[in-house]
Amino acid sequence: MTSGTDDRDIEGGNAAANGDKNTGGGQARTSAEDAANALMAALSVQGQAEKHGKKRRREQPEQPLKEQLPPEQPERGRAIKKQPAEKEEQPKEEKIVLPPKLMAKKVLLELVDMLKGAAFPFIVMCVFSTTIILFYGFEDFAVQLIAVIFGEGLMIAAFLMFGRQNGAAAYRKSKLNGAKRRLGNPDKSLLLKTGEYAPWKGFVIAFIATVPFIIFQTIKCFGDYSFVDFMMEYACGWAVAPLEVIGGIPQPYYLLMIVLPIALMGGFYIQGSHAEEKRQKNIGRAEDDMRKGKKKHYYEENTYDSGVELPEDDRKGGR
Repeated sequence: MTSGTDDRDIEGGNAAANGDKNTGGGQARTSAEDAANALMAALSVQGQAEKHGKKRRREQPEQPLKEQLPPEQPERGRAIKKQPAEKEEQPKEEKIVLPPKLMAKKVLLELVDMLKGAAFPFIVMCVFSTTIILFYGFEDFAVQLIAVIFGEGLMIAAFLMFGRQNGAAAYRKSKLNGAKRRLGNPDKSLLLKTGEYAPWKGFVIAFIATVPFIIFQTIKCFGDYSFVDFMMEYACGWAVAPLEVIGGIPQPYYLLMIVLPIALMGGFYIQGSHAEEKRQKNIGRAEDDMRKGKKKHYYEENTYDSGVELPEDDRKGGR
């Protein structure tokens, strides 16, 4: 009885042991299958990511070679050429169309301004006519010749001087008023541009200064009048004296003498404006050079050099 019982117990133990082995093997197979499935899932995710990456690279345009390369470094000893800066264009004033009322006012103010400019040359003409050129009435031909040449020479010099001064003054006024207009000054005189430079103004000013001579000479062409003769001799001798000394010239041709002051004063009016423009540019360049020179001198004077040792007196006290 005892041996049978022992045999059954041994068989039961063997069966239990075989069952444990089968269970452990099943669990090991399950864990291996799970690891394989996880590995396959990871590989599939990685493959999908690579496919998406290739697709994105295909969709994006390729960058040019220059953008991909690193910036070029300048070689040692070779200076980098700086491109010249573009010149700043000065703002141009817009052309303003004036209404008829303001245009009439502008014409009136311009006429008054040109009358003021012609007043002084006319006074000088009268002064020379009554002092130097008046001597052309002497019977001695040498005195007449000297008086005419000397007097006309001084008159020509006066025409040149008046033309240059008027042109330079008009140019300065134009520059000043232009700067005020750009700043938004609402003054009407600036809008009308009264007294500013224009090439034709020099000729008109000279013509206005000769108007009295034109009037008296036109009257003299139709008859002799004592008052007209007096004015022609004492106020317009600059135009009458040279032709009277030559003699034999018809009276209407005397009117051609207005060409002398008009041509000289008008031409030098333009020349004076150009000279003033050049002078202002030279002043601006000189001021720029002076500022650059001072800046350069300042930095050269305050350059720090680590190899220079200060004297003991300077090191003491922090000086």
